[in-house]
Amino acid sequence: SKSSSFSKGRPCKLDAPQIHQLKSIGFGTENKKLKSDDFTEMFEELREYKRQNDHCNVLAQTKDKNTRLGKWVLKQRAQYKLLKDGKSSRMTTERMIKLTDLGFVFVPKGRNPSWEERIGECRKHHAQHGNIRFPAENQAMRTWICRVRGDYRLFKEGSPSNITQEKIDTMNGLGMIWDTGFAFGPMLHQRRKTWDQRFEDLLKFIRENGHSVVPQATPGLGKWVHTQRMEYKSLQQGKETLMTSEKALKLVSIGFVFDAKNKRGKQTEVYGDSYA
Repeated sequence: SKSSSFSKGRPCKLDAPQIHQLKSIGFGTENKKLKSDDFTEMFEELREYKRQNDHCNVLAQTKDKNTRLGKWVLKQRAQYKLLKDGKSSRMTTERMIKLTDLGFVFVPKGRNPSWEERIGECRKHHAQHGNIRFPAENQAMRTWICRVRGDYRLFKEGSPSNITQEKIDTMNGLGMIWDTGFAFGPMLHQRRKTWDQRFEDLLKFIRENGHSVVPQATPGLGKWVHTQRMEYKSLQQGKETLMTSEKALKLVSIGFVFDAKNKRGKQTEVYGDSYA
């Protein structure tokens, strides 16, 4: 019936006044609550799976009892992809951070676009706009550009890096801006770094140390990382916060640990794009 279709969230032929009338008497709200409860229930199942197996890589096609959990894990990755693509998604900032702190990997290794594919996107954008400054909606490319800048800094310092001179030349041909900082006068007095610049500093730290748990004593970056955790705590408590979905998405994409007390006893593995 029309009413059963509405309550199950399927398309139906009810008009707006009819739907409003049904909602006013509580009809159809049970399913919404069920979906919320379903995430909590499945998250606890994933937590238990992590406790027993020391990882969250649940397979969807198995003959054991984890089949349901595996399918749920695939759905979370699908919702995360929709969010990254700027589309309607059930993946909220709170859910995203909870999963990340558990050690969940939204984009497993081997599934990231190659260097050539990323360059293809850059060339397409450059042909249309004359630059490779991607809009906020294309968070994947913005994050990738930040990573390339981080690798470039390591390359210039003579440290191990995923970038080569050939790749640098390719980026230069597309008008890549390597240094986004500011300097004034002969003393080269630096302005306070922007959020994106600190994010690049964090990427460099991860490349060099293999994890994102930055000691608070680390000049500049330590305080910034602590601030991100405090903003996340405010988000959890429903308080006013500077932690936006865009920022959370970027931090999640590099395996940032929002709960420093839950370091999971291991170094955070970096799940970035491959430049090979």
